Amino acid sequence: MNHRDSKFQVSYVMRDFTNNSVYEFLNRIEQFIDSSSIVNLSQLELSFSALRDMSAVSGGALSEQMKQELSTKRSFILIKNTGNECFWWSMVLLLNYGHDTFKKLSDQRYPKQLKKRALELCTACGANHEEKVRLDQIDGIVNTIRNKNQIKFDLVILDGDALPHFGCTGDISRSIKHRTYNNADIYFYILFDEGHFSPILDIKQFLNVRAFCPKCMCTFHHLEGFEKHDCQRCVEITDRTPKKISLVELKRDTSPLSRTTS
Repeated sequence: MNHRDSKFQVSYVMRDFTNNSVYEFLNRIEQFIDSSSIVNLSQLELSFSALRDMSAVSGGALSEQMKQELSTKRSFILIKNTGNECFWWSMVLLLNYGHDTFKKLSDQRYPKQLKKRALELCTACGANHEEKVRLDQIDGIVNTIRNKNQIKFDLVILDGDALPHFGCTGDISRSIKHRTYNNADIYFYILFDEGHFSPILDIKQFLNVRAFCPKCMCTFHHLEGFEKHDCQRCVEITDRTPKKISLVELKRDTSPLSRTTS
């Protein structure tokens, strides 16, 4: 056997990137070299690719590490009210994101205006703001908001129990708790965790990826991969007959949305 022509490929999944994990990896590489029969180590070429584990967070809630990361994200607002209005607060913030009033509305130290807007929106949708919003109500709520505000959008609810680790790439459709299918170009995202709704202002920044396709719910680290991916191979998570989906170029909509008052 000619060791000079030998090639080795080693896969090692790192579930975290702590000092201990990196030290363990280097130790295993050293053990492999010491136990090998390679005569000339100068001919050994190592190729190392670090793959972050894509397993979902278990336990019915976000891990403490992910909660700490969420607290520093500008793309996400953790709703802190103790009542059942969190869904309406989230929708008001999403609908007014980009408005001059957004900064004031998003300051939860002074929630008077946010509460007022949320109550108006809830009333316009024929709901009771003292009751929790059920997932089976969301389609009707979205349709009412669309009709009253002349806004065509889809809403995606992500499940905190199945959220992938930030920075991972791939299909995150298993993280969807509920979504609407209105074939819209505007998508709003809300995180549902421990019975609470909170708005996601920028899905790419939230997931810590370069590109995201809302049609097939795939994330990408490289724009080239996003531009070349084929959405026609993707199937919607719905009981309808799967249909072909054309690639949508994601551009942030900077035009102001209608206010949520009735």
